[in-house]
Amino acid sequence: IFTSSPSTSFTSMPFQWGNLNAAQKLTLNASDGLGEARVSYLRGTRTNENSLFRKREDTLLGDIVNSGITYLSGSGQIYSGSNFPGHAAYRTTNKTRPAVVYVGANDGMLHAFSGTDGKELFGYIPGSVFANLPALTALNFEHRFFVDSTPMVGDIQKSASTWGSVLVGGLGAGGKGYYALDITSQNTFATATEATLSTLPMWEFTSAQDADLGFTFNEPALDSVYGNNVQIAKVADST
Repeated sequence: IFTSSPSTSFTSMPFQWGNLNAAQKLTLNASDGLGEARVSYLRGTRTNENSLFRKREDTLLGDIVNSGITYLSGSGQIYSGSNFPGHAAYRTTNKTRPAVVYVGANDGMLHAFSGTDGKELFGYIPGSVFANLPALTALNFEHRFFVDSTPMVGDIQKSASTWGSVLVGGLGAGGKGYYALDITSQNTFATATEATLSTLPMWEFTSAQDADLGFTFNEPALDSVYGNNVQIAKVADST
C-alpha cells in the first residue's frame, strides 16, 4: 500500500507511519493522536476494531459503487503509423504481460488485483483523499465516497521511440482531483516490494492547482475501431 503527497512538491511513499511526512502525520493524528494506530488499521490490522476504531465487515475491501473495472493484459492498444514510432515494438514486448484488474473503492484506495488468481497486488491512496482518511476509522462512521471513479489505461510515448503505460483516475464524488500511475512494469507487480511500488505515482492534479476543478466524474470513451481510451492521446510536445 502506498500513497502520495501533492501539497508542495509531489512525492510518493509507502503507506507506513515512518515514511509519511509531517503534514500527513498531523492529518492522521486527527484530534485523538492515534495516527500510527490509524495507519495500521487502514492497512488491514483488526486489533483495534470496535474499540478505538469502527468494526469492519467480513472483508477489508471497501465498497465499490461507481468505479468500473479496468482490465489490462497482453499487448494493449494499437497505435499504428508513422506518428507512433516504436509502439509496435512495445506491443511485441508486452505480448505476455500478465492480466491486472484495476478498480477504485471507497476505502480510500485504487486497488490492483491479479487477473489470474485475484490476489491483490497493491493499493494506492491518492494524496487528494488523505484528509478524509480519519473518517474511515470513526466509531460513528457514516458512508462517504473516496476513489469512486473508473480508472483509464493507455500507452504513452516517453521519448522518440520509447513507450510506457499509464493509468489515470479520478475520484468521482470522493474529491476534486486526478492522479496518474506509471504501470509500465505491470509484469513485476506480483513480486515487487512496497518501496518499489511506491515509485509508480507520477502526479496528481487537484483543486489546489486549479480552484475551478470540480468533482472528477470521468467515464472512459473508447475508439470504436482500436479500443483506445480517447481521453489519453498523443499531443504536441514543444520540448
